[in-house]
Amino acid sequence: MKNWKEIIEDKLEKQKNNIAKINLEKETVTYSEKIKHNRALKFLTGDEEVVRAFLIDRLVNELHYKPENLETEKEYTIKGGHSKINPRVDVLVKDEKGNPFFFIEVKAPNKFEADKTEIEGQLFALAQSEERDFKTKVRYLVYYTAEMPEDDVVDRAIIIDFDKYKAYTDWEPVNCFSSR
Repeated sequence: MKNWKEIIEDKLEKQKNNIAKINLEKETVTYSEKIKHNRALKFLTGDEEVVRAFLIDRLVNELHYKPENLETEKEYTIKGGHSKINPRVDVLVKDEKGNPFFFIEVKAPNKFEADKTEIEGQLFALAQSEERDFKTKVRYLVYYTAEMPEDDVVDRAIIIDFDKYKAYTDWEPVNCFSSR
C-alpha cells in the first residue's frame, strides 16, 4: 500500500495542468509560474511542502481558485523584544480585490496537533500585520494539513473567521479545535 506522500505524488502527476508537481525520489517541487512566489520553492524540505503542493493543486483544480490569486511565502516584519523577525505565511488565496480570503498555515500531518500552540503567532499575528502594513482585509485564517485516515488523502483544517475573531485571545476561549 502506498503512503500518503506517494498518493499525492501520483495525484499531482495525473493532473492535466502543471499547478504543482513533486518528485519524492529527487526531493523536488515545482509550482506554476502563474502563482506569485515570494521565495523560490524548488525542494521538498519536509512533509509540509508535500502538503502545500497538495493544497495548491486542490485549490486550483478542485475548488477552482485562479492560480493568479495564490501567493506563497509572503514575509512580514514583526517586532519581538529588541529585534525584528520576518516570519512568512505559507499560502494566501486572494479575492478579486487583492484581499486575502484564505490566510493559510500549512503543517505536516505529524505536526498538526503539536503545533496548534503556534496558531496565535503564525496566523493571528501575521494576519494583523497583513491588514496593518498592506491595508488589506483578511477574511479567514486556515490551519491546514492533509492526512490519510484510510486509503485516500483528505483535508484537515481549522478555519477561523477573522472578521469575528481579530485576536487569538478572543478566539481561543470559544474554539473547540474542531478540525474535520
